[in-house]
Amino acid sequence: MRVIIVSADERARSLVSSLHDQGIRAEVCDNLCNASESAKLYDIDTLLFDAALREVDCSTVATFRLVHKTVPILILGTQITEDQTISYFAAGTDDIVAWSCRADVMAARVRAIVRRYRGADPAVWAMGPLRFDMIRRSLKLDDIPITLTSKEYDVLEAMVLRKGVTLTKDVLLDQLYGGRDAPNERTIDVFVCKLRKKLAARGIYDLIETVRGAGYLLNESSRMPSKSMVRPPFALTDATNVDAEADATYPV
Repeated sequence: MRVIIVSADERARSLVSSLHDQGIRAEVCDNLCNASESAKLYDIDTLLFDAALREVDCSTVATFRLVHKTVPILILGTQITEDQTISYFAAGTDDIVAWSCRADVMAARVRAIVRRYRGADPAVWAMGPLRFDMIRRSLKLDDIPITLTSKEYDVLEAMVLRKGVTLTKDVLLDQLYGGRDAPNERTIDVFVCKLRKKLAARGIYDLIETVRGAGYLLNESSRMPSKSMVRPPFALTDATNVDAEADATYPV
């Protein structure tokens, strides 16, 4: 998940770090022009506007809402009056969050809004016995965990939030690395391959579909395993060690 914070406040840099700890890639733009260009070029999940920025007002929010119809807008502020709150919501704001808000609470609010925009509400996506919890960042098959690395989780989250959409490797790289120091496209193939191996070890073989020449797609008609396949075999321990070695080559 990727967000842009539009602010010239020094606290924005700390917020980037705090959101990163919550599994959200964030970057700072100190003016609206740069933020608008980034929103056009990249698949942005949320825009956070600092109410103290001189350029930010209800007219700005209304303009961004018209141009970026599918991107949620949150307002960051400290002393926003009730009248301002009403005006911001009328202009198209999706939520208003105080700078003092705890990072985990802010991350939860961002995820909730993004899920609604992406049509993935509620927080737990389920397909038969498979449950993907976007709050706890966990994947379980009949309540038995499937252990994922951070990057593997991010790949699956991007697909769940965009069900029915083929995601290119460029889009996935952008979601995982936020356009900064991103490795080559082959890295996405590696993460998807490792995801498929972990799912296959639990009897799920076709959840992630390859669209040749385009990218990857979440297959919502994937066949789920029978009860006898749910509990992982003892051999999975060796596979986990192999994944650990692969992670050393492709750090996450």
